[in-house]
Amino acid sequence: MPSPPVATPYDHVDTVFTADAVEFYPHDVAQRQRFVCATYYLTPESEATTSGPVATDGPEVNNGDQDSSDTDEQDTTATPAVAAERKRIGQLIVLDVVEASNQEDAKSPPPPSHPYRLREVERHDTVGVFDIKWCPHPVRGGKSLLGQAGADGTIRLYEAGSSSTTAATPWLTETARYTTDTGPGTFYLSLDWSNRVHHPANEPNGDGEIKVVASRNDGHIDLLQLRPDGQLELMATWGAHNFEAWIAAFDYWSPTTVYTGGDDTKLKVWDTRTGGGSPDRPVIVNKSHQMGVCSIQSNPHVEHLLATGSYDEYVRLWDTRSMRQPIQETRTDGGVWRLKWHPTDPAWILAASMHNGAHVIDYRRHSDGSSSSKSNVPVTPDKLAVTDLIPAEDFTSAHRRSVITTWFTEHKSMAYGADWCYGFGERGSDEYPQAPTQSLVASCSFYDHALYLWQANHP
Repeated sequence: MPSPPVATPYDHVDTVFTADAVEFYPHDVAQRQRFVCATYYLTPESEATTSGPVATDGPEVNNGDQDSSDTDEQDTTATPAVAAERKRIGQLIVLDVVEASNQEDAKSPPPPSHPYRLREVERHDTVGVFDIKWCPHPVRGGKSLLGQAGADGTIRLYEAGSSSTTAATPWLTETARYTTDTGPGTFYLSLDWSNRVHHPANEPNGDGEIKVVASRNDGHIDLLQLRPDGQLELMATWGAHNFEAWIAAFDYWSPTTVYTGGDDTKLKVWDTRTGGGSPDRPVIVNKSHQMGVCSIQSNPHVEHLLATGSYDEYVRLWDTRSMRQPIQETRTDGGVWRLKWHPTDPAWILAASMHNGAHVIDYRRHSDGSSSSKSNVPVTPDKLAVTDLIPAEDFTSAHRRSVITTWFTEHKSMAYGADWCYGFGERGSDEYPQAPTQSLVASCSFYDHALYLWQANHP
């Protein structure tokens, strides 16, 4: 099979610390070109002996070449005195995607073929960050919240301000935090919000129905609730996996259902209405993955459609009504650390594929690249079904497969973070634009601390 089209970078920046997460701002139309990149850095034994940040551990613990071990493996080999000196620190970097014609503070004119570039807005010092996620919709009072999963066992919330920022009034301001009571050595590895499809902030019970699910390196899952005062409250906690619980995610169409993936290779489904809110056993345990499960996302446009990514280098697509086997498998030749469905096109998914860059996968195309008969379905999330996206005969036909339409190869180390830009390349109504002819993507990689902006095209 020929290699997929390779994307050309428009711009890139050095994040200084190692980078592992990217999240575009999804709310105010005037700011949808803004995003946050998160970084992580384990300080060396003596900062004085280094000329700059050097990553000595990170999200990747078991990639097939290493033993499955605790995320804190690097610390266990140090003496107690040295281990106490080492810290996990990080930053949240706020950037804008701007048109290249805007030459304000540009160091040099960009090439004519590069219509967009990156402009840094601000940086915030914090703990080492494993994951960040925007609350999909503004909460009561119109507030936009960013959640952060930290290496100190704390979930932090930040509120976004107006587009105009100064040193005195930064765009991001921390407003809430919840810290697990399990003590030092516990990290939050991922988080997700419950209100992608349903918007309880617009309902009588308000923000009290908005929940956050977070996974930990000790295999446990925490279910938190956003209180009316904007703080987080623990609702439930349970042991889900024997090793690291790399990922936890809601079913956006039925947020009482939680999916988790662990380094034990298992994908599990939980009903949070059982066990007094702390489920004592999963509804489903799926063992299809050959290595650790590190990415899960429910399709926000199509009910019953779920994507998972694994260290085994496959993106799997599932019909959640019958999860005995996946309905599609796509190999990216790199462990799939993060997956992001396109914000307006139900058939496109973005994969951060660790050793092998980033990929855009189209689920409405045949293996020969021709369009599926269902390729022009309108983007109406409340009406689409799984078979509108992938016809029933495609589930088993060897001649109808997903197609990798774009491959980004500039990352020289582990591509951990990637997201779609909400602000450019869309047409149609503000709420439900038609499928874009182009989409901008930002992706980041770890050991080379690089952040890139590039474009994914429909072929």
